[in-house]
Amino acid sequence: MVVDGHIGFTGGLNINRDYWPSRPGQQVFHDTHFLLAGPIVSDLAEVFADEWQYTTGELLRGDMWFPVPDVTQGEVLARGIAAGPDERFDRLRCCYLAALNAAEQSVRIMSPYFIPDVTLIAALGDAALRQAVVDIFIPEKGNSLLRWATFGQLRQILEYGARIWLYPPPFDHSKLMIVDGQWVLLGSGNWDERSLRLNFEFNIKCYDFSLAAKMNALFEDHLRSARQFTCADFDARSLASKLRDGLARLFALFL
Repeated sequence: MVVDGHIGFTGGLNINRDYWPSRPGQQVFHDTHFLLAGPIVSDLAEVFADEWQYTTGELLRGDMWFPVPDVTQGEVLARGIAAGPDERFDRLRCCYLAALNAAEQSVRIMSPYFIPDVTLIAALGDAALRQAVVDIFIPEKGNSLLRWATFGQLRQILEYGARIWLYPPPFDHSKLMIVDGQWVLLGSGNWDERSLRLNFEFNIKCYDFSLAAKMNALFEDHLRSARQFTCADFDARSLASKLRDGLARLFALFL
């Protein structure tokens, strides 16, 4: 969302009836969304204009849509990353891989749909083997088929030494990644093939210790209610569950 060309909003939040509670006080979804100001808003406006033209054929240009950015606003170094069928292939995947390959101390990932392919699993493993602390937060409950596919490959990630945290309902739709307490990726992208290959996604990578500290505080808040999922937990599941999850994993490319 872009307002008057100077204020932007992005993150995980959907404009969807499911986000509205059916009764006062009911918690339906958790999410993390961001208000943006400064030159980065121009990136959002450009992406909107591109998608609008792609969909309607109408070209949006001029000061009404693209006013001169206020360079005095904003203290965070940021860059927008548009990904989708109309962009250069694998932009989002390359962003994930570059961040994981650069990690030296820590990686924190929060994703509602976590079904990484073998390349991303190897990169997560490499980061863990370099002694970076890799923490991955995923919902304990959610879409059954996607959850089965997720659990079907968690053993590989756990064997590398990464830590998996399951947080309880309400379902959290936040999409965040923090590396070394200074680099933050936020936006709409998930860790699944739909986001990496099919969906139109928009993410922003930011370099800022203060922002990373705020996001780490959010992770710590989730940590208080989450439970760690270990190799022992994986192995303790029933044979039927393992077979079901393994079968769902075969269809990961289509989920």
